[in-house]
Amino acid sequence: MNFADSEVVAAVMQMAGYDLCDSLEEADAVFMNTCSIRDHAEQKANARLEYFSQLKRKKKHLIVGVLGCMAERVKEGLLEQKVVDLVVGPDAYLDLPNLITAVEIAAAKNPDGTAIVPEVCIFFENHLLRGNRTTKINAENFNAFRSYNYPILATAGIHIKYETHLIRRPDPSKPFKAHYLLDNNVLFLTLFPGIREEIADLVSQVKGLKAVILKTYGAGNAPQRPWLVSRLKRMTEQGMIVVNITQCSKGRVEMGLYETSLQLLEAGVVNGYDATPESMLTKLMFLLGLGFTRDEIVEKMNQSLRGEITID
Repeated sequence: MNFADSEVVAAVMQMAGYDLCDSLEEADAVFMNTCSIRDHAEQKANARLEYFSQLKRKKKHLIVGVLGCMAERVKEGLLEQKVVDLVVGPDAYLDLPNLITAVEIAAAKNPDGTAIVPEVCIFFENHLLRGNRTTKINAENFNAFRSYNYPILATAGIHIKYETHLIRRPDPSKPFKAHYLLDNNVLFLTLFPGIREEIADLVSQVKGLKAVILKTYGAGNAPQRPWLVSRLKRMTEQGMIVVNITQCSKGRVEMGLYETSLQLLEAGVVNGYDATPESMLTKLMFLLGLGFTRDEIVEKMNQSLRGEITID
């Protein structure tokens, strides 16, 4: 089993352009294949990892991966060991080249020791994409992610080419802070031809609802229905936040460009610019969770907090 799996891994890596080495000392990446049914599998793996740790002290760029069914079973313990960079189960061997490059990018440093890419990203099919600009477009094909409204941050080939002018740089004077407070009293309302008045009524009556993400046509347009504008205006007057994003994958909302979006602007609807649905949902949950007032949230919705929208 282990030998067969190792052959599969070797073939996957070679198809991705990697070469096999004759010795561990020559390698830039080392994979240890494991099997739960072997006697003393964990003890043997830990002993081998100690040797890899010695190698890594000499070659700091060395990537160490632990593969197989045992690795998947005890992955939390393995990742606690600083020597292990990747833990991959048998079902994910095809993702190995992708994972290795992702680790390389995450660990890449500038000459001054700072990270080359100090932001949350998705690496897939040789492209590095800003996380809050990316959406999944395909449930079956490998080329599954796309960033329609922001350029690619890096491209991987023989070397990794970084578009440094596009990468967001945090303020080095501010400490890193993880935020855990999210308020999920948010929902989507997708507009469509023939939408019924009762649907908007039901949305406005949801208990505890604080924000609605309105998915509109084109550049932010909505059906010219007096009852729709009336319901939206009532929501905003009651303190609810209503944000306008387009149903189109590419492009942005331009409030007031056409009469059909001007009516939304007059009803107190907030511009969502070129945000993805995923980032807009997260942004609202984040701001609501921090307890900001409606006016403060509206102000921050018109700001790019983490590079999630483009503001001219």
